[in-house]
Amino acid sequence: MTKRNTKQKRLISETLLGMNHPSATMVYEAVRKINPRISRATVFRVLAEAAASGTLQRLHIPGLDDRFDINTKKHFHISCRACGRVDDIEIAEPLLIQLENIDSRGYLFEYWDVDFVGLCPKCAGNHSRQMTAKSGREQEDEAQI
Repeated sequence: MTKRNTKQKRLISETLLGMNHPSATMVYEAVRKINPRISRATVFRVLAEAAASGTLQRLHIPGLDDRFDINTKKHFHISCRACGRVDDIEIAEPLLIQLENIDSRGYLFEYWDVDFVGLCPKCAGNHSRQMTAKSGREQEDEAQI
């Protein structure tokens, strides 16, 4: 049985094009603004089916809800531990080749993934300002002693 390309699937696909590594909930909220009658289950099912068929990449990022990526080529992601933002990260080709030639100890690789985690530029700026303010308060406290 072939899968139908319904209006709802098209709407979900079109919405994904304008989003940066969204969770299923993020997609649902965006789609619902356009079509308030669409159900959460429909959005989640369509995303799961697309990921299972390989037309969408499902990202399992520790500490976050699964995210989805329209780029299905093997590439890496970095996530912000503060706000949850997820972006693509570029890796030099020689490193990719090295990762593909790892001694598997007899395992048959089905897939591999590498997680990069840090602070996005916005959160890093906030963190830096907080550390500067904290350092200033500590110096004032030492001056009072």
